[in-house]
Amino acid sequence: MKAVKVGTFTPSTVLQIAHTQGYFGSAGIEVEEISVHSSPGQFESLEAGLIDIALTNPDNVIAYAYLSENPLQRNLDLRILAAIDRGLGVSLSLAPGVNQLDANLTLGVDVSKSGFAICAYALLEKLGFEFGRYKIVDLGSTPKRAEALIKGEISTTILNAGNEIRAAGHGCHIIAEVTDLGPYIGTVAAVIGNPDPSLIQVSKILTSVCDEILAGEHQELVCELAKDRLKLDDAQALEHYEKMLNPKIGLISGGICDMESLETIIRIRSQYFPTTELANAVRKLPELLAN
Repeated sequence: MKAVKVGTFTPSTVLQIAHTQGYFGSAGIEVEEISVHSSPGQFESLEAGLIDIALTNPDNVIAYAYLSENPLQRNLDLRILAAIDRGLGVSLSLAPGVNQLDANLTLGVDVSKSGFAICAYALLEKLGFEFGRYKIVDLGSTPKRAEALIKGEISTTILNAGNEIRAAGHGCHIIAEVTDLGPYIGTVAAVIGNPDPSLIQVSKILTSVCDEILAGEHQELVCELAKDRLKLDDAQALEHYEKMLNPKIGLISGGICDMESLETIIRIRSQYFPTTELANAVRKLPELLAN
């Protein structure tokens, strides 16, 4: 049986359903989910072969594929095999007891030039807070940032994939959503180099599971997994499931990685970290999608 390791920031419901339903086993593949704690760590692991597939934000893929000033300071030969979701509720949340932002706000991010961080800058600017005029703290993955927000260690952060729902249950509240910025993709399956057939098969299985959920299958299982792995209650788990079905923020049918959403991501990054390399990235997007 072929072993494949998948690196994720937040436990993947789609991946776990494929496990539970026996789809990987039927394909002769043994998939292990590996928790990663930051985007630089995820791509270091991908480069080192410690993981085979990264479930990650496409902004990360663009940065590590084409930009010289990414956290690793080197480019990787990356490919996107499939788009998984449109963010599953990517949104800017406030800490408990913080009713509005002020000049002393502290923003928690993965790393300061990552995709979710850049979304936060754009949403804060829409709310009247100019980039560079607030404190930015690197905290790592979304679950870590959710904990920091719940504890009141930061004023605000970007959360998604059930973390925003769990935070709301602890008194946090959403003040802006990524849909305010344009069409968006939150998660893609990315690999290095020309993928082994087993990696293509894993991405196809994940795409099939997304299609099944969108067709109304697996509701009970999605909710059970959300309660167990994301620590949500019954109502919160149902809310998470309903977000998965939402065409603006939910799962993506057919694994299609549309250019308009990728261009939104590049446009937002260009606003805060302009470079001629981004113009080249737009031209090279079709190569990034080749598999």
